[in-house]
Amino acid sequence: MKKLVSSVFTALCLLVSTAAFSAEKPEVISSQMAAKEVKIGTVSISGVRGSSDDAVRKLQEKSAELGGSKLRVVALNTAGDSSLWMGNAEVFR
Repeated sequence: MKKLVSSVFTALCLLVSTAAFSAEKPEVISSQMAAKEVKIGTVSISGVRGSSDDAVRKLQEKSAELGGSKLRVVALNTAGDSSLWMGNAEVFR
C-alpha cells in the first residue's frame, strides 16, 4: 500500500510539473501585426546572461506575468562586449 501511494504521488507531481512548464509563452510578433493588437503594457529586462534567445525568453516570461499573449520586441542589445542583455517589449492581449 505504501508503495502504491508513493507511486501515485510521484505520478501526480510529474503531471503538475509538466503542466507548469508547458504553459504557452507569448508569441513574438512584428510591428505590422502589433498595429492590429490591443496593447496592455510594456516589459523590460537587464542583466540577462546568455544569448539573445535567452533575453527574448525572459521578455516572454515577463509578458506572460502581465497577462499578455503576444509581444513585440522594441529593443534588445548588449553593452560593449558584454554577454549581459537588456531590452524591452510591448505586450498585447
